[in-house]
Formats: sequence, C-alpha cells, structure tokens
Amino acid sequence: MKLITKNNFLRLIFIFLIINLTFSAFAEGFLQKNDVPLESLALGTAAISPSSGTVQNGNEFTVEIIAYPSISTLQEGSNKFNNYELLLYYDANYIDFVSVENLVDGLDVDKESATTGMVTFAVSKPFGAFYQNQPTRLAKMTFLAKKAVTNNEITLYKLSIINSLGDKGNNAELITTINNGLITITDSGGSGGSGGSSCYSNCDNKQCGTDGCGKSCGSCPEGQLCKNDQCVCVPNCLGKECGDDGCGNSCGTCSGDLVCQSKKLTSTCVSKDVLEEYEKSLEEETKKRTESPSSTGSIFWIIFGAVFIIAALVLFYFLIWKKKNKGGETPPMNNQQQGPVS
Repeated sequence: MKLITKNNFLRLIFIFLIINLTFSAFAEGFLQKNDVPLESLALGTAAISPSSGTVQNGNEFTVEIIAYPSISTLQEGSNKFNNYELLLYYDANYIDFVSVENLVDGLDVDKESATTGMVTFAVSKPFGAFYQNQPTRLAKMTFLAKKAVTNNEITLYKLSIINSLGDKGNNAELITTINNGLITITDSGGSGGSGGSSCYSNCDNKQCGTDGCGKSCGSCPEGQLCKNDQCVCVPNCLGKECGDDGCGNSCGTCSGDLVCQSKKLTSTCVSKDVLEEYEKSLEEETKKRTESPSSTGSIFWIIFGAVFIIAALVLFYFLIWKKKNKGGETPPMNNQQQGPVS
C-alpha cells in the first residue's frame, strides 16, 4: 500500500503553503492583511503596506512604506534619488509607535523623532551617490495595538523624495500620490471596535476621527489633519532650513549675512549674491515666456484657417456650382453658334 500518493503529496504542499502564509502574517502581528505588491505601484506613487489589516489588541505589528519615485517630465536617466524624508501620523488613542527602520541600502539616517501621534524620519547620502528609481521598500515601522477599533487610518501625510539637480537647478519632487493604510484592532474575544459590548459610539467634542464603532465623526478641510480627534494645521518643514512652515511659524532662521532662498519645494540659507542671481534668472525666464509667441496658439490658428478654407470650398461646390449644373444643363453657346436675332 502506497503511503504517499500524488494526491496526498499535493495536499501536503497545499497545507504547507497555508501554514507558511499564516505564520508570515502572524510574524508581522496581523491576523489578516492586504499587502500592496511593489509591481502594482504607479509612477510617482507611495503607499502604506498593507493597505488594510487586522491585529489583536496587545500585539505589535509592522507596516512598510513603499514608493515608486518618478516624474514624467524627466528622462529615465534623471529619475534618481539619494534621500527621502517622511512625516507619518497615527491615532495615539488606539496604537503606540515602537520603532522605524530604513530599508534602502546605502542611505544614512539623518533624523528620527517621534512624538505622540507623529513620526518624522529622514535618510540621505552625500550628493553624487544616486540610486536609480524603481519600486522600492523605503522603511519599516512597528506599532503596538492597544485599543479595539475598526478601520483606523495610519496617515503618511508627507513623503518627500527629491531629485536634486544642483545649486543652480530646481528640485523635482518625485512623489505625487500617497495611499494610506487602515488598521482594525480586535479585542481579546476576537471582536473589533465595530461590534460587541465594548463598542460605544461617541463623537462628543470630536471634529474628526472615529466614534469607536467604525463610523466617522467628521473630516478635516484641505491642509489640515486629524490629530487626537481635532483638526489641526500640519507644519511642513521637509526640505526647508528656513521660511514659513505653512502654519504661521518658522522652519528656521539664517545666521550671519545669509538670507532665505525659497524654491518650489525647498528653502535654504544662501548668500545675498546667490539669491540675487537666482531671482534675476527667474525674471529673465518669466520675461522670455511673456515675450515669446505661443507656438501652440500659432499652430491652432493655422489649422483653424485651413479647415475654414476647405469647408468654404466644399460649401461653394454643393450649394452653388452643383446647383447651377443640376439636370445636365449645357453651357451657353458662343456668338458664332447662336442663330440670328429676330
């Protein structure tokens, strides 16, 4: 009697795969999760993976920050980066931050700070040590689940990956879209915040966030973020040494004779001569754009004129010439062919 048949062998492989997948999920703290495949990322997109998942109260779990840095206006060889900086918000009522780890080889940690509900993390490499853009795992973060809730959002508020073209060039931001993650935390009995005797809906004194049962207490306007159930202005000093943080405060001041130079994505302290040269180049560029005729507009009018002439000729043919010659009328006779006048 054969103990191992073909069907039994296939069953063993299937059971092994199920056990392996289950162990992998539990190893990251999840009862179940929906990972975001790297190959599914669109150009210029970053995401929290898993996009959603369920963990048990009291357990640690990890999420990854993944990204496909790119910008369509740059050539492929220019789509590179040697740094990233992220700002992540989480609801401290339900989870606690534990740690963050850089996953990109060759980049050194510049900044790591964590306050209640917020994590800032930045890494970089000296100018010249570039890395070719491709779908990339940037960082791994570990959290601790501490209270049951349904679909609580972990928000990657800002991910700055800058392609630096040098002191005289502009910086190109390589991330334009961010997809956040949702976490459901179950209590010891297996029920989440959306059901069971532990769920009590409460939106008192809350501008945003959840009511504890999976429903929303409101959303924040653009430029603000929900923190501890209140809408707050989010300061943004990523890539800025000086200038305004977007909330009326400063990102820093320049020392000595240096002045603040603000570009589209960055603010740096430079000498007055560098600032004057930069402002002069902007004025000249603006002047050229204003004075130069629009090639797109010229082409439009040329095409419009050609279409108009063709339409006029077709209209003339059908309404005048064809009507005049309708019924096979013969052209008039010349004077030699005409008979005597009576």
